[in-house]
Formats: sequence, C-alpha cells, structure tokens
Amino acid sequence: MQTVVNVKQVPGSQVSVCVAWSPFNIDGRYYDMKGFAQAADLLYVMMYDTRSQVFEQCIASPNCALPLVQQGVEQYVNMGIAPKKIILGLPWYGYDYPCLPGTAPDAQFCPIKLVPFRGVNCSDAAGSEIPFSFYMSLLNNQTVITKPRTWESDVSTPYFNYRAADNSIHQMWIDDAQSLKAKYQVVVDYGLRGTGPFTFADLDYSTPQAKSQAASMWDALKVFTET
Repeated sequence: MQTVVNVKQVPGSQVSVCVAWSPFNIDGRYYDMKGFAQAADLLYVMMYDTRSQVFEQCIASPNCALPLVQQGVEQYVNMGIAPKKIILGLPWYGYDYPCLPGTAPDAQFCPIKLVPFRGVNCSDAAGSEIPFSFYMSLLNNQTVITKPRTWESDVSTPYFNYRAADNSIHQMWIDDAQSLKAKYQVVVDYGLRGTGPFTFADLDYSTPQAKSQAASMWDALKVFTET
C-alpha cells in the first residue's frame, strides 16, 4: 500500500492497481481492497480467469460468465468503492479444454483433468489460454463438431467442441463480440469508469476475414456511445 502512496507523489502520475474479479479471497488473495481504492487512482478489476479454483463439478466452463461479472462488480461497489474508480478488465481470449476420454463428440458437458491450484483440486490450468484470433480460425475448421458455436444463455458465453489431431475431444470457451456486449453493458449499468480489454494483441489483421472478425470486436465497444 505504501508503494502506491509513494508513486502517487510523482507529479503527473496516475496509479492503477490490478485486483481479482471478486474482492473476497480469490486464489487466497485477501487484500485490503478499500485501502487500494483509497490509495490508487483506479482499480483494474481482472474479470477473467474466474475458474482458477473450481469448487463445483470439474468441467470446462466460461472464462468470464456474465453472472460472475455482475456479482464481482456489485461486491466491489457494495464495499463502498466509487464506481468511477473501477475499470472492468474483460478478456479477448478464452480456454481450450481437453475433455476426459470417453466424452461424446457433441457432449454439452466436458469433464476435465484434475489440476490443483492453491489447494483446490480443479482449475482452469487443465486448459490452455487461446486468443480470439485462434478461436475464430478454428471455428471455421472442419474439425469443429458442434457447428455453429453453441450459445450458453445462462452465462452469456459461447462454446464449441472439436476433435484434436490426436482424436481427443476438446471444448473451447471464449468471449466474442456478442458476449462482450452484455458484459460491457455492466460497465454502463453500474456507472463504472470504463473497460480494459485483455489484450488487444489477441486480434489478427493478417487476412480480410481476420480483419472483419477483429472489427466486430471493436464494434462491440460502441455500446458506450449508443447509450
């Protein structure tokens, strides 16, 4: 905390602190969030990797489910942190999960390997982070089984299953323009300072198709100018 205070003494500086998607002991990090908010100019809430510790059924799931976005933001605001101090960090990447052997190609639920993280047996470490650009290139590939991608309305996030080179079944969850619009709306509804996509480098501009897909991600940000 003192480091934040010291840096703020630099003329013309602006200090932001990255914090977990919820203020309550995520991954064993129980910090003084109100103190951070008071000491810093901004809190960048990392609303991604929300499955770093899975306490429920160990299955593939969204990186950034809408109900958790709403829950996390509400928890910070209810602590007395001013909404205008909060930047909502949202992912332009997702996770590719190998399903356990025996999973049906078109299965809705994809059981994943137990990979412990900080004392919890199941985590998103069972999967691999994948950028939006790779997701889009794979979605158009013949290895995809569940075409078009399946929209899971409970979490406002899409997924699809595909068959990997080793013949195993994978399930991929990622945020796209449609899912992100719903999460950008949370920023508007709660009167937050803004959003911060993570990361801009996850887009591809190498082909006309890739440019069009990247444009859809930028266009989703228009929710801030349309309200």
